[in-house]
Amino acid sequence: MSFEEFSKKLLKLCSEINVSLDEKQLKQFFQYLHIYKKWVVKINLSSIEEEEEIIQKHFADSLLGFSLIQGKRTCLDIGSGAGFPGIPLKIANPSLVLFSVDAKEKKVFFQKQVMRTLGFKKAYSTNIHIDWKARADLDFFLKGKKVDIILFRAIKPNKEMIDFLKAFLSENGKIFLYTGRSFNKAEQENTFENIYHLNKEIEHAFDQKYPRAIYSIC
Repeated sequence: MSFEEFSKKLLKLCSEINVSLDEKQLKQFFQYLHIYKKWVVKINLSSIEEEEEIIQKHFADSLLGFSLIQGKRTCLDIGSGAGFPGIPLKIANPSLVLFSVDAKEKKVFFQKQVMRTLGFKKAYSTNIHIDWKARADLDFFLKGKKVDIILFRAIKPNKEMIDFLKAFLSENGKIFLYTGRSFNKAEQENTFENIYHLNKEIEHAFDQKYPRAIYSIC
């Protein structure tokens, strides 16, 4: 796929969710695409391997949360895998300080390669298995600071994980969950064993077979 064709496809999807990208950002996404394609089979990054699917189901889907990071300084992406959604959000908002965490060291190695190639500043990745025993490791990784946003996309957090991570949120910080479906009203009001409430923030379908939603957890 040429850069021109790639840009046209990504910009079309971004127009659906009111995200604007300049030429530098498009080139960064194009670089990301090629690094991803080189590594995806080698280290089993993801089951998504076709270019058009990568553009829609990884890049554009990650950018669905763009409006939620506006005015925010720091973001912690949990279970980030191949860097989604954190790295696309960082491309779209270069001033965002990104902390990306995954339990698998090889995926963290991939993320660091992407961050270096794209010339990121204030973007960090490490491998940590998130549980109560990881408090000191995560605190060290975050340099003792609180974050404005915590993101989940590849994994669904449980109550224990939410309780653990809330200690790392800034005063007005929020936790957001990307999902592949919309929860009904009862599910929104009774989540994680009736402990947490879900508020739908964004809902969009890039096509009929791929509905997406983002919820805040409170």
